[in-house]
Amino acid sequence: MKISNFSISRRITTTMFVLLIVLIGIISFGRLKVDLYPDVTFPGAAIVTSYSGVGPEEMENLVTKPIESSVSRVTGVKSVSSTSDTGQSTIVTEFEFGTDMDFAVLDLRQQIDLIRGILPEEADDPLIFKFDPANIPILIFGITGEDNLANLKTEVEDNIAPRLERLPGVAQASLDGGLTREIMISLAGDKLYNYGIDFSTVSGILAQENVNVSAGEIQRGDRNLLIRTTGKFDSLDDIRNINIPTGSGSTVKLSDLGIIRDTFAERSTISRVNGRSSIGLSIQKQTDANTVQTANRVKSEIEKIQNEYDDLNIITAMDQSDFIEKAIDGVQRNAIIGGFLAVLILFIFLRNIRSTIVIATAIPVSIIATFMLMFFADININIISLGGLALGVGLLVDNAIVVLENIYRYRSLGVGKIEAAREGSGEVGMAITA
Repeated sequence: MKISNFSISRRITTTMFVLLIVLIGIISFGRLKVDLYPDVTFPGAAIVTSYSGVGPEEMENLVTKPIESSVSRVTGVKSVSSTSDTGQSTIVTEFEFGTDMDFAVLDLRQQIDLIRGILPEEADDPLIFKFDPANIPILIFGITGEDNLANLKTEVEDNIAPRLERLPGVAQASLDGGLTREIMISLAGDKLYNYGIDFSTVSGILAQENVNVSAGEIQRGDRNLLIRTTGKFDSLDDIRNINIPTGSGSTVKLSDLGIIRDTFAERSTISRVNGRSSIGLSIQKQTDANTVQTANRVKSEIEKIQNEYDDLNIITAMDQSDFIEKAIDGVQRNAIIGGFLAVLILFIFLRNIRSTIVIATAIPVSIIATFMLMFFADININIISLGGLALGVGLLVDNAIVVLENIYRYRSLGVGKIEAAREGSGEVGMAITA
């Protein structure tokens, strides 16, 4: 039985089906994710290796070429390109479209593990990064306060960032700018020479002294108590009073070998907001998280943090969700205006309120039904999918006009309403489906 014949002969059943589809579509719409673009997986990955103090030529021969030749054997690799800079090697691998990047990254790691033994021991372990749009921050804040930048960065890093990272959908809260406390030990070369001490000896002793280690356990009653020795430095005096063995067999205080200062590390990034030095806080979402919902959760938490910290001033520097909402609202507004104008023009030309109501009813029902299909197909609401819906409204109106015109032709030939609807819709049904 044709759909048109079934709809005409089973009107109540058809109405119930339509209402069911509308109900499921409304429920599905409330659960659809909202983002700027569809979920896109770029078939590529970057392999970054750091090797401090090494020139580009040595970096290419010692690191880049071995890794390049190894990853070229991974299945699905389309092209491999590399860049060797001072202290860093970057290799970009491009895969064929459709490649599962999770498995591709695992294959890359396995190939790198096979050649790890021939890489320089001083080089850092190669890091693999997938090209993921989710790595782009969805929110960037600038935080200023009355404390100095070092204390402000510590407060944000220890208390504020962890609170945001615990929110659903948040993958990482990273910091930029600020000052990082650093203990600077400047050794005098002539004193090291006079005492017969080399730099590696001082470095090794500092590393051994600044640790907390386990000292075993003791049993007291029915309980086992762990013992640990605390050796972490608490003050500059602890560092100054370290005994360094000399070449003659005696010891000398570290303070006698140079200058020890409590200072700050060299700044590699500077963050400013409204002309004031600040701490930049970037929020990255999880890959499958809803951008708008995640951003709203973060902004709500930021308001609570602002109320708790009176001395902090948190300013939003970038909000991707705001741009997404404006872009999607624009597409929605254009689709609604387009549908309204289409119905208005139809009424002007058809001059039949009943025919116009049929088309005007079909437009929202079809769109709501599409939301149901989008939910089960795991398609989010974005400017691409909404643009497709806007185009679909025009196609829907065209098809409705074709059906109504054919039914009207049968009516003009003296055929009854039911028969005209059955014959008129059935005759063009295949063409519309095509």
